[in-house]
Amino acid sequence: MNDLAWFFSVAIAGRASSSFSPPSYRSTDFEVPATAGPVPPPPPPRWYSDEVKPLDPRLPPTLRYFEASSSPSQLPGGPHHRGLVIQQVLRRLFPFGRGLCHAYWAPNFWVFYIVLDKVLAFVFAKLGFTIQMPKASFTGGLVGDSSPFAVLPQVTPIITFLLVVLAMAPCLVKAFLKPQPRSIIRWVAYAYTCGFMFGWHVHEKASLHFTIPLGIIALNSLEDARHYFLLSIVSCYSMFPLLFEPQEYPIKLLLLVIHSTLMWAGFSLYFSKKTAHESTTKTISKDSDQENILIGWVGFCYLFGLVFIEIWGQILHPYLFGSKLQFLPLMLISVYCAIGMMYSWAWQLIQIIQCT
Repeated sequence: MNDLAWFFSVAIAGRASSSFSPPSYRSTDFEVPATAGPVPPPPPPRWYSDEVKPLDPRLPPTLRYFEASSSPSQLPGGPHHRGLVIQQVLRRLFPFGRGLCHAYWAPNFWVFYIVLDKVLAFVFAKLGFTIQMPKASFTGGLVGDSSPFAVLPQVTPIITFLLVVLAMAPCLVKAFLKPQPRSIIRWVAYAYTCGFMFGWHVHEKASLHFTIPLGIIALNSLEDARHYFLLSIVSCYSMFPLLFEPQEYPIKLLLLVIHSTLMWAGFSLYFSKKTAHESTTKTISKDSDQENILIGWVGFCYLFGLVFIEIWGQILHPYLFGSKLQFLPLMLISVYCAIGMMYSWAWQLIQIIQCT
């Protein structure tokens, strides 16, 4: 097997198994053109040997990746081809040329950075300062270099890399100095949370990388259940704009309501039975019923705010503004969900420092 085959196999394997990897920095990018294979075809004479059929463009990207990585020895081995393929793989894995954020901002730390830059630019312009404000900055949806900030310092990939490593430092120190197999899921989830919050060109659906693992340990304690209940709803709602067709709206709304209801019922039933069982073996305080509440007033008010955000985007904004300020509903979703994501990151950090 040639060098290119080994490189391609390792890269694809690392990409496919990333959800089970130890804490590491990565840039999430799942978007693959519908008619493209894992890499663009090289020049003639032939891309695949006679024994291997070409990649089927009708297959989903994941299956096309698997089809390609299952027979890496069939890839060409010429120096020119090898260089082209390696470049394309690296561009897919680390899309540093595609900008810091999307037209629809993932709900992470950079949402606040962008909003602060826009607010400062507006204030300084009103005060008489000359501010260069790019048209449709961070909202135009163009693929390429990120739009420059008007006031705040520019952000580069190396800055995001250092922030991710710095945020992961407490977790890495804990993992290396005091390994605890029972904490591996929490550590991996926190590592992905750091990559989501501070990484470069992060996709909103990357929140599933840490939301799903945290669901595995949600029954460990009532605090874990409370955190997962809020995080799961926020994570699901933050991906609503990805399903924008009218026929998809009732489906996604109904699924979120069912998901939230089942979580509420399941967690409440489980911890009420657990409390009842513990009451037979030891004395339970009078406030045990209050302590078993799945979500407090602060969390309830925050989740209720999601309802207002949705009503604004679907009803009030079209009625008041028509086709103007079309980016505003998406911006509100990003900013509001980013508050919940920041809370989740801080909560996980405290749990790792105090409890592991």
